[in-house]
Amino acid sequence: MDGSGASRKVTAAKAGRDFMRDLKRVRARGDRICIKDQRGRVFAAIVPAVDLKRLELLEDFLDIMAAHEALHEGKRIPLKKVRAELGLDR
Repeated sequence: MDGSGASRKVTAAKAGRDFMRDLKRVRARGDRICIKDQRGRVFAAIVPAVDLKRLELLEDFLDIMAAHEALHEGKRIPLKKVRAELGLDR
């Protein structure tokens, strides 16, 4: 499974009714199920684990590139400020 299955949008109510069936489709076929609100806007998704892993790797890559760029530009942020922004100073 490579995460290249079909993508479809369903309402939250339908997603709730068909949850187990949709999970099986995601697992077996790599389908992506987008869950939409009453206005038709997607607010959540059920995706294959491989898609999640790819997203996490992409986020890690973008973080590394941003850090590399910041170092190249000479930008420095004091550790105290970073800890405060992350809520680690308690």
